[in-house]
Amino acid sequence: TQSIAGFTTTGTVSMTKTGGTANLQGAITAGGLTLNGVGGTLNLGAFTHQVNGDVLITNGTLNLPASSTLGLTGNFTNNGTLTFPPNSGTVLFNGTVSQTINSGGAGVGKTFNYIQINNPAGVVLSTNDLSTSTCYLQSGAVTTGSNKFIVSSNSEGAISLLTGYIIGNLQRAIINTGSTNYGFPVGTASSSAFAHISFSSLSSVGNFSVNVTEGQHGTPAGNPVNNSKD
Repeated sequence: TQSIAGFTTTGTVSMTKTGGTANLQGAITAGGLTLNGVGGTLNLGAFTHQVNGDVLITNGTLNLPASSTLGLTGNFTNNGTLTFPPNSGTVLFNGTVSQTINSGGAGVGKTFNYIQINNPAGVVLSTNDLSTSTCYLQSGAVTTGSNKFIVSSNSEGAISLLTGYIIGNLQRAIINTGSTNYGFPVGTASSSAFAHISFSSLSSVGNFSVNVTEGQHGTPAGNPVNNSKD
């Protein structure tokens, strides 16, 4: 085990530790962060860190414990392991130009606990679905392409938002207890189209996905929607 005091640098912080854990004892500000040590763990501690560049996990484990926030202005790529103790750890995308996320796939070590999007230029899911327990869509859109933005908590309040939304596929976990109302902040590149969907008397828990297709809707027989109001 190794202890590292907080520091500031304009360069990239690189961890190549191949065993054991390096514990940060203070906040860091850096121009980039890379992990490339098989078997090594970087524990960020209960601090707010800012990376003014890319975060790249090639090998090893990045651990975000309770009260830890990792902000970044660049791209995020996880080909290693990202871990969170229960109900802890925030990854904040706070760039000013478009950022990309490659979460590395699904399952243990690939999912987020809490994501905050605060980038007016937006965030793009590059190659994988993104799964997070909860999120705050503060500003900017998340563009999924053929991928999905998955919110795994079935709490109605799992998504908080200010002006952010999802362009593409948003999947939410749904509970089957009583009557519930879930928000789906979705839209297109030109506008948002927030939807509220209510559920009641469901036979089992499950997932529900929503996306928006831009263009004029049809008007099948008996449909009271006026397509001239698109």
